[in-house]
Amino acid sequence: MAQELILELFKGQTLHKQEMIDIVESTHIERGGNPPRSKQNPITRALTLLKEMGHAENVMQGVWSIISNTPKE
Repeated sequence: MAQELILELFKGQTLHKQEMIDIVESTHIERGGNPPRSKQNPITRALTLLKEMGHAENVMQGVWSIISNTPKE
């Protein structure tokens, strides 16, 4: 879920991870989702997976770019 929201909300943007966390969590809750219960923030895991898939880049510590022209899977 976090991966999809990150791509939807931030495609083509570069932001601090904390900004993404705040916006994704509030959007998720506004759409009827529950607050995260995991000790590890799901955004961290989602960004790592998006990076592995070529959809995100960690440009510097705590700052991520979400690539707008994502490769086809």
